[in-house]
Amino acid sequence: MDSLIEILPENPEQISEEEELKTRQINQIKNALRDLNFEPIDESPVSTAALSQVLYSLQGYFGQAVSEVRRQGDQPLLDQLTEMKEAVIQLRKTINGNPEIAAIQLTRFRNALLVDVRETLLHLKNQDTSFPLRGEDLPSFLRSRFIGITGKVLLQVYPKQNIWERDHQEQFVNDLRHVDPESTGTPFQFFEYTTLLKVSYQIAAGYAALAMIVLVWLRFRSWQAVIASFLPVAAASIWLLGIMGLFGIPFNPANIMTLPLVIGIGVTNGIHILNRFTEENSPEILSTSTGKAVIVSGLTTVSGFGSLTLAEHQGIASLGYVMSIGVTLCMIAALTCLPSILTLFQKSRNKTD
Repeated sequence: MDSLIEILPENPEQISEEEELKTRQINQIKNALRDLNFEPIDESPVSTAALSQVLYSLQGYFGQAVSEVRRQGDQPLLDQLTEMKEAVIQLRKTINGNPEIAAIQLTRFRNALLVDVRETLLHLKNQDTSFPLRGEDLPSFLRSRFIGITGKVLLQVYPKQNIWERDHQEQFVNDLRHVDPESTGTPFQFFEYTTLLKVSYQIAAGYAALAMIVLVWLRFRSWQAVIASFLPVAAASIWLLGIMGLFGIPFNPANIMTLPLVIGIGVTNGIHILNRFTEENSPEILSTSTGKAVIVSGLTTVSGFGSLTLAEHQGIASLGYVMSIGVTLCMIAALTCLPSILTLFQKSRNKTD
């Protein structure tokens, strides 16, 4: 939990012992800062060569510390020191890789840091301790963050579990709404956004399926053909859900958009095979040009979406995985399951004749 409630006094009219202690501590800080004066900020660029040399020395010190701690056998401290050493090495490589850009960025960072430190220390130095701390006495960045224009104080509550997982997110939002129905914040926005997105794509998938049912029926004038065209999608969807569960790939706002796309591609494969079957009355699709076309079309789609799996963004990468797997399974189902069903249908029709 994060708020100014613990800083501001509950009753400004009555000074408690805790407030008196805080006032004495502030006076001590003011006395320490009494003779503090700030020179104008040096606007000259940071010397990347000098900084690189300092980092090189720091890298050596970390190396010695790592060797000493390794002999002592303190693994947690060894891991921390090793991580810090690698961070220093990486920073030095970045600076030496493009010293001009690094100098500009480091200069901006240095100046911003010095301005922030100067404003903070000056605020402490000029703090009025003749009365208890009030909201208007706080630094502007704290006041604007935690105190609204109406005077209400912000109370931030942090979850114990991973808020980006749907179950934990839903539990956290429901618990806060049980305490205060008007609670708001990023978790609430993300929860409502993902809920709306999920419902929207489910509806879009339903509309896509309905439109394809109508178009397939208009083409073949047969409900058996409609069912047959959707069989590859049904089989591929079951396989896809199984593979996602096996490898721990959850649906998220990025990859859920694959639902209408997989349905459309899967039904398209079924329609091509049904068209060839009605023309030649033969279920041997794989050896024909139609089978080869379905394979080539599927592989080009897989290669396109498969390139997204290399993305550093986890959502985009998961979209690539789900789409590639889904299209591959639709292609396999269309070339194996559907011809087998058509073979059974043809044998049943021949016996009837």
